[in-house]
Amino acid sequence: MLLYQLLRPLAYMTIKDESKWKIDILLPLCFAIACTLIYVVLPKQVPIFSGSGGFVTLFIGLLQILPGFYLTALAAVATFNRPDMDFLMPRPAPRVTISVSGVPQQIELTRRRMLSMLFGYLTFVCFALYFGSVISLIVAPNAKELIAASLHWWILRSFVFAYAFFMGQLIFITMFGLYQLSDRMHQPDIQ
Repeated sequence: MLLYQLLRPLAYMTIKDESKWKIDILLPLCFAIACTLIYVVLPKQVPIFSGSGGFVTLFIGLLQILPGFYLTALAAVATFNRPDMDFLMPRPAPRVTISVSGVPQQIELTRRRMLSMLFGYLTFVCFALYFGSVISLIVAPNAKELIAASLHWWILRSFVFAYAFFMGQLIFITMFGLYQLSDRMHQPDIQ
């Protein structure tokens, strides 16, 4: 039960919807591929873990402030005094499986619940990326000594790819959430 509660922000990724995968997976995947290819072809390699201009250190400041924005958005969504936020989203409404007294049950989502899950997920990813960044900055210098030199090239590019994928998720899911908050929730639903 405790693990279910701690990992529940990840439930956003289990929402079933026809086009959500494009924002959650496809766009971040394209972003990660582009970032990795750029990193590979640059004539002068950008440091990943070291210095003030390192790939990871450039994002740490952003990752420190984003959770505050996401938590504020989550609080705003949870307390908006708009009855239509609690109506089911237009058909086919996105669906998610929840646990009711330990029994899995699939429900259709309201805009409030979907946005709450979205900003909860973004907050979780932001925390995970921040702590992952800090740990990677601590571990990287030692890992370089422990890992065979022949693997360094692959490990660095894999790290850049994974890091860029989750940064891409932050970018594209945030933009989708901003669209929902600033525009879509003010439009009538067409059934």
